[in-house]
Amino acid sequence: MKQTFFAICICIFSIYNQAEAQALRIGDTVPHTRLPASNYKKDYIDLAEFKGKTTLLVFWSYICVNCFKSFPKIDSLQREFGENVQIIMVDRHSAASTDSFFQKRKRIFRPDLPMIHDTAVMPKLFPYNSVPFHVWIDKNGKVLHKTGGFSTTRENLASVINGGKLRIAEYEPVYFKPSLFDTSYKEDLTYFSYLSRCIGNLHLTSLRGGPNELYYSCQSVASLYVKAYNEGGKFKFDRPGRVRYMFRDSSRYVLPSDRSVIPEWLASNGYNYHQLVPKELGNRRFQIMREDLNRVFPVTAQPVTRRVKCLVLGRLPNIDRLRTKGGQPKRNFVYLGLKAVEEYNKKELQNVPYSEFSGIMSGTLETIYQMPVVDSTGFKGNIDIALTPEAIDTENLRLLQSELKKYGILLEEKVCPIKILELTDR
Repeated sequence: MKQTFFAICICIFSIYNQAEAQALRIGDTVPHTRLPASNYKKDYIDLAEFKGKTTLLVFWSYICVNCFKSFPKIDSLQREFGENVQIIMVDRHSAASTDSFFQKRKRIFRPDLPMIHDTAVMPKLFPYNSVPFHVWIDKNGKVLHKTGGFSTTRENLASVINGGKLRIAEYEPVYFKPSLFDTSYKEDLTYFSYLSRCIGNLHLTSLRGGPNELYYSCQSVASLYVKAYNEGGKFKFDRPGRVRYMFRDSSRYVLPSDRSVIPEWLASNGYNYHQLVPKELGNRRFQIMREDLNRVFPVTAQPVTRRVKCLVLGRLPNIDRLRTKGGQPKRNFVYLGLKAVEEYNKKELQNVPYSEFSGIMSGTLETIYQMPVVDSTGFKGNIDIALTPEAIDTENLRLLQSELKKYGILLEEKVCPIKILELTDR
């Protein structure tokens, strides 16, 4: 009889989990909710069992590089605050799938934290459509905050543990709109441009499509100027080391270095920009954007050539080792970063133009080392080259220099004349 009663209770509890779960708001109490888990003392977690300590739910996904980069910090916060906090990772995959994900990507730090694997209950209790997404639960089991990942800092966590409340931007789902105005007349519009403050997590999309439209969402003033002068990548001002800020006070124009305050900063200092011009004005759309910005902001932007720190690809006497031996062209040299599965992450080019290698290498080096890259080899023709993933996907300049040297390429850090964009007060 007792066994029958127990079975009925489990059945009812399971049905509640999946069918009755409703979105929790700030101040709501987290219900008893049994969820499949791994790396925990049991194979399930009941969210209500952590009353008496601060709980932080960290929602992540397999494609979120910012999530991966935050894992060491999240793990260190748990170790630092110990029994005062319980940090729990949350994903929408099975335990086996998540384990396989980490096994195949050794470069991603695997936090030593409990993990919830659920697609049925958690997305209903805490709806979200972008990650990182963090839910803060206080010692009484009440939902305290829902935030992006920026707000999870040592200082904020210590404050919540000690009973404080944070003044931080609450999480908003990402949503998309083709315009801030009535789209019923979109086919009748000939010309417009407008600038607005950031509006939550709104992202502008194309109203009509085509090359005669520009739209940027929640950008700093400095970023809008860079886009206006970069003209869709023509001048590379959006690449590392190619913008110099010379404002007396940059706090209104440039994103703060403290990532934890970026959501609040953008709410006060970020802008949306949208422009549509007739076909005959399409080649002037970036000039028009610059004129729009200058009407609103007291900023001067000037493209100039300056000597800046850079990486240079040069040639050694043995550079002919690069020259191809022929064969079917192979292209397996893409910078894949942390998301890449190691076994598919070879770096090899065979019988392809050197210019293709140079473009990939320059973009990769600029991404990793955050400075301009100049190719002065002057090499022409097709090449064969194979490098290790560690030399390309990680910040290991000495290893990369050593491997390139075998092919007659010298990689050096120098000071080079580079065309940059200077932004200053008008």
